[in-house]
Amino acid sequence: MVDATDTRRYFNRTRIFMLSASDKPCLTNQIQQFKGFVQDHDHDAKGEWMNNLAYTVNESRMVGLYRAAVIGESAAKLKDRLSVQLKIYKASKRPTIGFVFTGQGAQWPGMGKELLETYPVFRQSMERIESYMSQIGASFKVIDEILQPSDISRLDHPLFSQPICSALQIALVDLLASWGIYPDSLTGHSSGEIAAAYSAGILSMEDAITVASVRGVLGSRLFKMQSKGAMMAVGMSAAEVEPFVDALVTGKATVACVNSPSSVTISGDDTAIEELKSVLKEKKVLARRLAVDVAYHSHHMDLIAEEYLQSIAHIKPQGPGTAQFFSSVTGAEIPSTELGPQYWLRNLVEQVKFVDSIQTLCFETNGPQMINPKLDTRHSHQPTAEKEVGVDTLVEIGPHAALAGPIRQIIRADSRLNVASVAYNSVLIQNTDATTSALTVAASLECTGYPVDFQAINDPVTLYERRALVDFPPYTAGPRSC
Repeated sequence: MVDATDTRRYFNRTRIFMLSASDKPCLTNQIQQFKGFVQDHDHDAKGEWMNNLAYTVNESRMVGLYRAAVIGESAAKLKDRLSVQLKIYKASKRPTIGFVFTGQGAQWPGMGKELLETYPVFRQSMERIESYMSQIGASFKVIDEILQPSDISRLDHPLFSQPICSALQIALVDLLASWGIYPDSLTGHSSGEIAAAYSAGILSMEDAITVASVRGVLGSRLFKMQSKGAMMAVGMSAAEVEPFVDALVTGKATVACVNSPSSVTISGDDTAIEELKSVLKEKKVLARRLAVDVAYHSHHMDLIAEEYLQSIAHIKPQGPGTAQFFSSVTGAEIPSTELGPQYWLRNLVEQVKFVDSIQTLCFETNGPQMINPKLDTRHSHQPTAEKEVGVDTLVEIGPHAALAGPIRQIIRADSRLNVASVAYNSVLIQNTDATTSALTVAASLECTGYPVDFQAINDPVTLYERRALVDFPPYTAGPRSC
C-alpha cells in the first residue's frame, strides 16, 4: 500500500528528459522547443504531468543519433537547467563500460540516502544485506549507520566502514542492473574488489559481505592493538618514494598502493609515517595522512592473516564471471576460479597495483559482452555492439569520486590514451544528492549510445498509467523535418 507521502515522493522525483534528432541542427531546435513547452505549461507541472512528460520525451518517440539530456524534478528546475546550453552527443556506437570500485576511506554520513528514499530496488538490496549481516553476528544496521548525523557517525571505524561500503556498492550494482546498465569489465581499488567480484557474478552477495565483514572485524581488532598503524597519501611515484621509505629509522612502512604514476599510499607503523611525513615536508612533497588507524597492505596485516584466511575458508567463486575481472592485486585480468580465500588474503596484505589494473582494463577489455536485454526498439539508430578492443567509459562505483584524480593521471600519462577518448563518471559524489549524481551517469550513457531502461529510472513505482502528452511539439523545426 502506497500512502500519500509516498505518492508525492515518487511523483516529485528527479527524472531524466532526453531529446534526440537525426542531426545536430534539428536537435538544437528541439531543445528550444522543449524549453518553450515547459515554460508554457508551468501551471500544469504537477507530479503526474512531469511523469507523463518524461514518458513522452523518452519512450514514445524514435531515438536519433544526436542526443542531449537534462535532469530535473520540477518545471522550475528544468527551466533553470535549460537556460544553460546542453551538451550534444553523437551516439555512433555502444560504449564499452568499465566499472571501477572505490576502496576504503571514501565513506561519509548520508551516502546514498536519497536512493534509499526513491528506489525500492536499492533499499531492498540494502535490507537483504542487513538481514544477512544479522545472521552472521553484526550488531548494527547498515541503513541506520548510513543515516546517522556526522557528529555521531561511526562510519570511519573499520568495523562499520568495511562492510557498509561493500553493502553500498552491491546495492548500487543492483540498482544499475535494474536500469539495464552492466559492466563489460571491472576492477577495484583494494577492498573495492569485493563488490567488483559480486558485480561480475563471481561472488554471491553472502560471500562478498562475509569477506568484507570479517575484514572489518579483524581490522577493528588491529585498531585496538598496541602497535598503532597509519596510512599516508604521497604525491610521488613508487620509484621516487622508495629510497625515502627504505631510509626510515623509527619504524617500518611500505608502498601499499600505486594509485597513479605520480601518487602512492604509504602504510605501516605510525612512527614511520610521521618520520616520512616530516622528511617529505622538507622536500616540499605532498604528504597527507589518511583518516585511518589501520595499516592495510603492510606488515601489520600479518597479525591477522591466518585468522582472516580461516574465517573465509568457505568462500567459493560461483563460476565464470559475466564481465572481465582485472585484478589490482596482480595488475592483470584474472579468471574467476582464482578468486577464492587465498586471493582475498592477498587483497588484504599485498600492494594495490591500481595503475596496472586500469591500464590493462582499458586495453584488454574485449568489447561489449552483455547486450542489454531491454535494448530499446524505439531507436532509429541502433548503436552497434561491434567495436574496437578497449574501454571508452569508466564508471566509479562507491561512496564518492575518490578515484577520479588517479584515473585521469593514469590516462594522461599513457601515450596510448587521452582524457577525451575515455569518459569518466561517478555514481555517487560526496555531499551531492545521490539521485542526481546517479541519473547523471545514466543520462550520459544513454546519450553516448548505451540503451537504458527509462521506465525503471523515471517511474520505478508506477502508480498511474503513463500517457503521452498530445500537445507536445512534433519533430519539426523550421522548413525541414527532424
